[in-house]
Amino acid sequence: MEDPRIAIYVFVDGATKGPNWGGQVAGPIFKRIMGQVMRYWNIAPKDKSLQPILPEEIRVPNFVNLT
Repeated sequence: MEDPRIAIYVFVDGATKGPNWGGQVAGPIFKRIMGQVMRYWNIAPKDKSLQPILPEEIRVPNFVNLT
């Protein structure tokens, strides 16, 4: 985005219960906050059936016997 109207930064320090990965803890918090922002600004959610765009092919160099 060239000119965002909002930035959300979720910082979780020392979570002791639940998952150990940051995205699993911060993701639901972000979702709840962004949902409230979208309702406040009357922004309709987009189609949830969209899939992420992935590259057609990823080529990895051959590192066999190079160690």
